[in-house]
Amino acid sequence: MASELSQIGERLRAYRLGAGLSMDDVARKLNLSRATAYRLEKVGVNSIDTLERVARLLGVSVASLLGVDVEYIVNAITYFERLRQIEQGSDWIFVAFGPLSYLLTSPAYDRALRQALLDQIPPHAPDRAQRIGITRDVMDILSKRKSDYRRRKPAITNLLSSADIERFAQYGLAGGERPRLRDGEQRQQAISELKIIADLLIHPPLGVQIGILFDTLPTTGFNLMRRQEGTIVSVSPFRLGPHLNVRKGVAMITAAPQAVKLYGEVARDMWEQAVTGERAAAFIHTQIGCAEP
Repeated sequence: MASELSQIGERLRAYRLGAGLSMDDVARKLNLSRATAYRLEKVGVNSIDTLERVARLLGVSVASLLGVDVEYIVNAITYFERLRQIEQGSDWIFVAFGPLSYLLTSPAYDRALRQALLDQIPPHAPDRAQRIGITRDVMDILSKRKSDYRRRKPAITNLLSSADIERFAQYGLAGGERPRLRDGEQRQQAISELKIIADLLIHPPLGVQIGILFDTLPTTGFNLMRRQEGTIVSVSPFRLGPHLNVRKGVAMITAAPQAVKLYGEVARDMWEQAVTGERAAAFIHTQIGCAEP
């Protein structure tokens, strides 16, 4: 029971961050003491009345906070925080697609990613300050995700897209709208990350599997995260590689048996077709060779 309540608290935190509310905001809007508001996230919500009030404030369903329904998430901050929370208790993570898995990237990639996200914001956009704040919050959560992964080292299976690798080698995170020097920096960082992936393909650490699929892939990535209490599926339009997106889309998180079964079957089928080891590394080095001056 205590574990279930704490998971409600975790979901509450994720949706609160996505709504841009502080704990003081929650306390004020729900007419609660500051200490009581903090306990909601620390211990969980055990009152239906309070749960309903919190759900209305955050604009989500009670079922989503309870974790008994599909969580539909329209905010990248909420999505990546929920991903971080779920990964913390996972012993195996399956990641598809993109040219790389964020959890396996170097610290330098975080700096390149932050800059690329900021470069997406038009200089005179009326919501520029808000979008800068979203970028800051997303990067803070991603940093915690990577730190958690490196501390716990759950097994990870990463399925990469050959088409995304080609694009990543040529353009990095560049969108063609920045100064040429910045685009060049982004491409160099992409090449550095691909060299890391190629090395992991030839010398994989314990618990890391990487494969490349040379076939048509779904346009939306998905994760499978296996925990002691069962597997969870996340499907997301939010991207941390080429075609960067932390703004628009609807992500989904669910532990529904049918969803887990179907996505598990897709993952197994694609992994059976994936190229691994030296052949996959050779493909990446070919793309690097084509991209480097």
